[in-house]
Amino acid sequence: MNKADLPKGLSHLAAAFESYNEPPSQSVEIPLAPKGSAAASLARLGWTQGAFAEYSGYDRRTIGRWTRGESAIPLLVERHLDLLLAIRDRLP
Repeated sequence: MNKADLPKGLSHLAAAFESYNEPPSQSVEIPLAPKGSAAASLARLGWTQGAFAEYSGYDRRTIGRWTRGESAIPLLVERHLDLLLAIRDRLP
C-alpha cells in the first residue's frame, strides 16, 4: 500500500499499514459489532463505501450491507475504524 491508496488526510499512515498485506496464517472466528455502526464511522472519516471497500479489500456490497444495518460488521473491522478515528481525532 502506498500513500496514494489511502483516503485524503490519512496518507501519512501508509507505513503503518504495510504489514497488513499478509493473509492470516489460520482461520479464526471473528466476533461481530452492532449493526449499523459502520455508517457513522465511515461518515466521520469522510470515506465513501467505495473508498473503504478499496482500502479494506471487502466487497462494496458487503460494506453497503454494514452501513444499512442489514448485517453486522466484523468486530475486528469495527475496532480498526475506531482506531483510525482515534488517530484522526488526535491529529493537529
